[in-house]
Amino acid sequence: MPGFVPSTDGAPTDFFPTDGPVSPSLAPPVSLVASSGNHAVGLTWPAASGAATYNVYRGTTTGGESGTPIATGVTVTVYSDTGLTNGTEYFYKVASVSGGTTSAKSPEASATPRSRPHWFHGLSYRHHRRHRRTR
Repeated sequence: MPGFVPSTDGAPTDFFPTDGPVSPSLAPPVSLVASSGNHAVGLTWPAASGAATYNVYRGTTTGGESGTPIATGVTVTVYSDTGLTNGTEYFYKVASVSGGTTSAKSPEASATPRSRPHWFHGLSYRHHRRHRRTR
């Protein structure tokens, strides 16, 4: 069952659903960045104060990240999600974890995996042939 974290900014109490025991003092990662690859999305974020590990959440609609993380115990601030369908947009959030306590989730980031554009292959090939002739 989700836990709830009350707002700490002095505004009227808002509730933000999270997963597992929640610590208002454990900050979520900020500035989550998602980058597209071929059948993959790469995620990066700055380290969150107090975090021992991170949980990564994915969805295919904005705000639709699953309550079950796709990765747990991530000890670095990068993650590569592979085996994805090119052309499908994926949405991500990350939560900090420390001592069995999970923070609220980060702001959302999204990316759409794509193979290299067709013109890239031709350009690369032409460049290689031209470079070979000048030697």
